[in-house]
Amino acid sequence: FNEGEAVRAFVRDAAGSAAAMSVFSLLVQRVATELQAGGMKVGPCVKPGTDSWSIEGQRALFRALPAEEMGVRLLESSFMDPQKSQSGLIPYGRDLRILNDPHASPCRSCTATRCPMRLEQFSGQAGATDSTR
Repeated sequence: FNEGEAVRAFVRDAAGSAAAMSVFSLLVQRVATELQAGGMKVGPCVKPGTDSWSIEGQRALFRALPAEEMGVRLLESSFMDPQKSQSGLIPYGRDLRILNDPHASPCRSCTATRCPMRLEQFSGQAGATDSTR
């Protein structure tokens, strides 16, 4: 943007966001697979800043993690720096109670209708597929 190439900057930013989301999704899948192989039940990953968890949830994560060692810091806005950083929790346990279909798309209960990662339409009920307790 600073060099006057707004289109190129926009495309690179979008590509960076897509890459970060893709890597995050692959990592979540890998962790879930390993947990399941160890006999654990695994619920859907939840992320601060979504319908099911306020962005303020980042503060709890940063209290529990060695963020400085990972090279990530929490801004006053509760967003992370570097900007493309991702965070989330994967609920798991031998006695985890799964209330709904864990394979159902979280898109059905997410109101972010313009999300570029949307897999299916919003069902009209925020939180409809909240599948863990």
